[in-house]
Amino acid sequence: MLKLSFTFSFLLWITVLYGQSPHGKSFEIDCSYCHTATGWKVDSKNMSFDHDSTKFKLAGQHKTVDCMSCHQSLEFSTAKTEYKDCHNDLH
Repeated sequence: MLKLSFTFSFLLWITVLYGQSPHGKSFEIDCSYCHTATGWKVDSKNMSFDHDSTKFKLAGQHKTVDCMSCHQSLEFSTAKTEYKDCHNDLH
């Protein structure tokens, strides 16, 4: 009976967690664009994600900035996109 209870709990846990992304409910990009099958660590040089498919195309110096500078949480859609959010007005 204990074995059956453990199995049921495990299956319920898998069902609840399956499909939940740490990147938010509306995140629909396949994990393999950024992650490998051997682990969840991300190497931006090996990523096949195209930032031009988002609302903020990377141009100029933005191409060389570390992703974590703008994406301070795993929910990428919360990143700020306005100039004033990241840059000081020099005037």
